[in-house]
Parts: sequence; structure tokens; C-alpha cells
Amino acid sequence: METKSFFHSGFCFVMRGEVLPALTLTHLVGKDLRTAERLLERFFLDLLMAAQDRFGDQIQQAPEPFGFLVEGDEKLRIRLAAALCEVHSNIYLVSRNPEVEALVRRLLPEGEEPLQVVDSPQSLRNLPPGGLVLLDAIHLPWKAPIPFPVGLDHMVVRTLVDIRATRQAASWLREQCLPIRVHPQLGISQQQKLAAKALTEALEIARFSRYFERCRSAHLRWRTHLELEYQRGSQNVQATLCFDGEDRVLRSQDLKRDIPWAQIPDLRFRDVLGLQSTKARLQEYLDWLKDPRGDPGIRACVLYGPPGTGKTHACLATAGEAQVPCIVMGGSEFLNMWYGETERIIRETFAALQQYDAAVLVIDEFDSIAWRRDESNAWRAQDQAQVVGELLRSIDRLRKGPGRVLLLATTNQYDRIDPALVRSMRMGERIHLGLPSAEDRRAILQGLLKELLEAADLDEAVSMTTGLSPADLAELVGKAQKQAAHSHEPFSLAHLRATIFDLRRGEVNGSMRIDEATKRRVAFHEAGHALLAFQLLGPDSIEHLSVIPAASGSLGAAYRRRSESVELMDRGTIERQLAVLLAGRVAETLSHPETGPSHGAESDLQEATRLAQLAIGTWGMDPKFPLLSMEALSISVQHSLAPHLLERIQHWILSAETVARAELARDYERLKALATRLAEAETLHRPDLLAILGDPAPSSSGERENPR
Repeated sequence: METKSFFHSGFCFVMRGEVLPALTLTHLVGKDLRTAERLLERFFLDLLMAAQDRFGDQIQQAPEPFGFLVEGDEKLRIRLAAALCEVHSNIYLVSRNPEVEALVRRLLPEGEEPLQVVDSPQSLRNLPPGGLVLLDAIHLPWKAPIPFPVGLDHMVVRTLVDIRATRQAASWLREQCLPIRVHPQLGISQQQKLAAKALTEALEIARFSRYFERCRSAHLRWRTHLELEYQRGSQNVQATLCFDGEDRVLRSQDLKRDIPWAQIPDLRFRDVLGLQSTKARLQEYLDWLKDPRGDPGIRACVLYGPPGTGKTHACLATAGEAQVPCIVMGGSEFLNMWYGETERIIRETFAALQQYDAAVLVIDEFDSIAWRRDESNAWRAQDQAQVVGELLRSIDRLRKGPGRVLLLATTNQYDRIDPALVRSMRMGERIHLGLPSAEDRRAILQGLLKELLEAADLDEAVSMTTGLSPADLAELVGKAQKQAAHSHEPFSLAHLRATIFDLRRGEVNGSMRIDEATKRRVAFHEAGHALLAFQLLGPDSIEHLSVIPAASGSLGAAYRRRSESVELMDRGTIERQLAVLLAGRVAETLSHPETGPSHGAESDLQEATRLAQLAIGTWGMDPKFPLLSMEALSISVQHSLAPHLLERIQHWILSAETVARAELARDYERLKALATRLAEAETLHRPDLLAILGDPAPSSSGERENPR
């Protein structure tokens, strides 16, 4: 490939033969060779800017003319030569003259692919990419003097013409001509030697076209960089294009994760258990996707809420219900360590949606790429600004697209998302998915258990699972069914209850062993919590008791049933809560009067102190303490009020301990029975607790006011 000169912006660019092919393989893989002209113009502008930044003063002071010499380094030349040797081009001759065929065969270099002769251009349809077509303009009945057939843009075309015809051709067309003169009896003339040289150059271009198609099909590209040097003597800039290696171009197949790329999910709304309000909100988007007359553009919505609430599940079901292609990407899958790669992945992912009339893009953990720019540290601020900017541009480009695109983003941290993304007209619509209500839990458990429980047991299961997410429920049912299968028993509510207890307790500390005396003390401690909660908070307040050491460090635990509704805490409720918290410590004192309570009540005392401090210093429930919020005061004022606050906290805690001691002393026999049974069984569930405790005894705590 010969050296060529170009003029751009008043400067002369001399490019060695290896530069343009290398630039094409660097920037145009995956695109069309016909855009090489635009690539060259962009390269000239980039080169001018780089030279201006480094040698601006020298260029301005240099005499005219000033130019650029661009060549490849040794590695680049060797790699290009090896690349062209890897391929061979198909050579086609359109001619009906045997003399022309014989001449072309003599002009072809040795080792090339055999020449294929056809009698008309119509025979050249559906040719494989990359190759050389020679058209005999001398002996074929062409309608135009120098024909150039269309439809062969992916081939290199040269027209065989008489040497005299080239003088009449336009300058731009002369490069497409290959002048010959057929005189077989005279051998190869000087003009035919020039034709052989032109044919060799055309074959090089054809081989490069073939190699380019091979790289495009293999999704390979070259990595190059420029090195500049100012040459004072010749008054030009020496630019060297250096070869760094090859890598793969990102494809749509490289982006697919959870489901096949742009495939229609198998999920439907009927597969999403519960979430009735969420499905009702998504129905609007569903109707828009299914309507072929719907307004084109993009609609976007953010689904946010705690982990495991079914956000991604609902997004996939929306695409499956609408029967449109869906792309699922995790936010972290967009991130790349190389500069600019994250933005490129975002651009290509959003651009892939434009080929569909209707499609859904689901971005999981959206906050991982869309967090607020003002929260980025100094090292990441610029990178995050570029990522958010690319997201904004990509969303705006889809707004002007011909199809209908639904962007659904999921996150557990909505407050971290940049406000520019979640403003109106972008992703301003949002849907909150909280923990399921009793109605949703009933629907989820019915779908998971498939009538394995009776109606009454199902009601109890719904009450036991308050606060669990759909993911927790699915795991819960799966483990309970495995436990039933392992025990070779029919599935029952007992298996579900035992599994719930295992889930709430966490991992067992198998390496910790406690003796019988310690187990009895722990049993009294937990029985004290359970009995007083049963008396003061009602029979529905206690769920499990355990004296099995957990990996968290606790020797035992009393698990209370979570309330279905939000309850406002008044002074009476807080007093009862404090008494229940101190009941374990009091129970140890009653059962071991000679030693008193152990250090196992540490967490109970911490929680009681925190609750009393909130009631007095934040919620204003103590008439003997100023009606104010400690948090709103300055540090100096807080310090001045601290002794008074500590005095009132101590008074509340001692009063609660007095209530707990009175209640447990009055019901000591039930406390002892419950502790003895717990020490034997190590774990007691709600049915066992109700069988031991029976009905709550009349409590005197509700009849008398604690002194304040």
C-alpha cells in the first residue's frame, strides 16, 4: 500500500501505506468500511489538537508550508504484513474474451487464489465479503464508456480499460481503472507492467477488505496509540502510530446476564405472588407496550424498597406479560476499570433497544452507577459525572427514538440516586415495594404451599411471618419442605414454625457447651421475659424460647411476635416494655437469690436505658423533666441537663424493675414450670408456651399507677 497525501484545514498530511488500514482496524470494526472517510477526517482533527497542545508555539512560528508525516512503528508494519498474508481474496473476472483472461492470469502474482471468470455482472450476486472484481470494459457490451456496477460495495472493483480511455476519464475515476492493452503476441508491454503493479495494489486492498471482514465477524479490533515528535529541520510533526495488541469488541451477547439477550421472559403477572398494588401500577406501562399505536419514546420508572421484595421479578413479569424483548443488566455490569468503557457499555446497551418496536430494559441495583455526583469523593467525582451524564444523554436519545422503550430500574437506596436522573420527564415515576402485608403474605404462601395447609393453619402461618420479604418466604417454605421430607413426615405447620425459628435465631454455635446450672439460669432468664410479655403484652406477644447458644454470642433468646400494624408508643406501653426488658434480670434474682443476676442481662439493660432516654429526653413523656428534645440542644446545654436526665432514667428503670419483680413473684410457680420445661426441651414454640402458661393471670399492674 503506497504513501498518500491529504490536505485538511490548510495542512498537508502524508500517510504511509500502513496507517490507514491500522486506523480502520482500530476504530471501524463492527461498522462499515464506507465510513473510513469520516474516520480520516476525525483523525486529522485529533492529530491537529494533540500537536497544538504540545507544539503550539513551534507550529505558529514555523514557516509555510507546515505538514504532518504519519507512519506506523515496526510492530505495526510487521503485524499488518502478517495479517494480509493470513487471507486470500477471491478474484472474479467479468469478460467474454479469452485473450483478456489469459492476460489477467499472467499479470496475477504467484500464490493467489484461482481466477474465476463469469460472462456478465449479473453473475456476481451474493458474493462473500472481501474480494476483487475485474470488469472488462473493452469487449463487453457496456452501456457506459467506463461502467461501475452498484451492489458491490463490499468488494474491490477495478475496470479493465484500454490505455487511451484512461486519459479521458475523470481523475477520481482513474483509480478505479486498470489500463491494459491486449497484444499477446508481443508479450507484456510497459503499459501492462504498470497494469500488473496496479493489479497487485488492488489485490492488497482486497486482501485487507477480506481481513477486515474476518475481524468484524470475530469481533476483534486493534489497539493503537500515537506518539508525536516535532522535527525542526523539516518543519513538520512526525506522528508514529504504535501497535499495542488486539482485543474483542463488546457485543450484545457479552452483555446478557440473567436471560438471553433481548429475549421475551417466561414470567407473567400470574407468576408474581402478591404485590397486587405494584402490578396495578405497572399495568399502565403494560398497556402502553402492548398498544402498537402507542406514542413512541421512553418511559422510565424506579422500583425501590428493601431487599427481596420482588422488584426484579415484577420487572421481568412486565416484559413477559407484554410479550416484548427484555434486557436485564446489573448496575455493576456497566462498570469497567478502563477509562471511557463504562460510558461505551451504556451507549451500546441503550442503542441496542432502538432496533425494537417495543422493548424493556431492566437495570438492577441502579444506585451502583447512578449515585449522586455531589457524594463522590475527589478521586471519583469526574468519572461519576461522566457516567451520570452518559445515562442522561442515552435516556434523552431514546425519547426521540421510533420505538417504545420501558426503562425499569431497581434499587434499595433510592436516596443515593442523582436527582438529575429521577426528576420529572426522565425517571420521575417511582413505585415503592415494601414488606408484604398480611394479604400479600397469604397470597404468597398459598402459591408456595399449594394447599398443603388448612385454612386455620394458613392464618397462623401468615401471623408468624410478619416482617418477612417474599424472598424470605420462598426460602422459608423451601427449607420447611426439605425438613419435612428429611423427617419422612407429611408437611405441617410445625415444620414451618421450626424453620421460622431457625431463620430468626441464625447459626448455632456448635463449639459452645453450657453446663446444666448455666442452662437452668438462662432458662429462668428467658422464661421471665416470656411470662411477663404474656402477662403485660398479651398471649400473642411471645413466639419462641430457646436456650441454645447462637453464633451471635447469645446463650438464649425470647422471640416475640412482630406486630402487623404500626403502633404508637405511649407512656403506658413504654412502661410495660421496660418491665419486660428487665424481667430476665429479675427472674434470675428470684431463682438465684444468693448470687443475683448475671452479666447475661447486659443487652436487656442497654435496650431499657435507650428506650427510657428516648421517652424522657426526646418524646417528652416525663412530667418532672423539661418538655424539650435533647437532640435539638447545643452540646453545652445537653451537658448541663445530663445529671437530671440520668436521674429520671434511673427512676424509670427502677420503677419498671419493681413492676417486673411484683409480677414474677406473684406467678413464680408458672415461671418455675416454664423454666424447667425450657431447660429440658431447649426450644419451645408458641403452642408449647400456651399449653404451659394457660390464660394470662389478672395483672395488678394495670390497676395501680407506678409512682413517678
